[in-house]
Amino acid sequence: METYTTLQFGITDYFSVGTDIYANNGIVDHGLYARIGKTWSKWFSAGVQTAYQSNLRDNYRFSNVNTGVFLNGNILESGHLFWTSNTWLTFNQDGNHSYKQWWYLGSNIRFNEDNSLVPMLGLIHSWKFDQPADLAIGAYYVYKKYSFYLWGNDFFTEYPRLTLAVDFTF
Repeated sequence: METYTTLQFGITDYFSVGTDIYANNGIVDHGLYARIGKTWSKWFSAGVQTAYQSNLRDNYRFSNVNTGVFLNGNILESGHLFWTSNTWLTFNQDGNHSYKQWWYLGSNIRFNEDNSLVPMLGLIHSWKFDQPADLAIGAYYVYKKYSFYLWGNDFFTEYPRLTLAVDFTF
């Protein structure tokens, strides 16, 4: 069981800062992060996020730096089919670094101006190629300023992962 809670504040259309708390198996990390991104066209946008994580159970000692590089864009002009690439680089205090790639294809099914369903199919792999690739599948439903997620991966491992989440803006 793991939890992740984040609070993000947009300073401009392209830049935001935030804080988060992650808890899993006796680990409780607090992070401070910054995110910058830009949309150049409906076909391509890019962003970078970096987060400094500290262990709350060990006197706020450095835990890791987690950096993500995000690329995405439409495949169809309508936006009903899109692609996403997330590269995650995690530099851990204990030296057990990870380099993961998340690839997704998604569809934005708009019901009206206020709500839509976004199913996605993905593939996750380590850039070290030290483990099998992982299938990811899920969807989120958007209603006005709320998003409700159901997501899963690690289906073929001993501990499949299911994620339930909600996010909102105000």
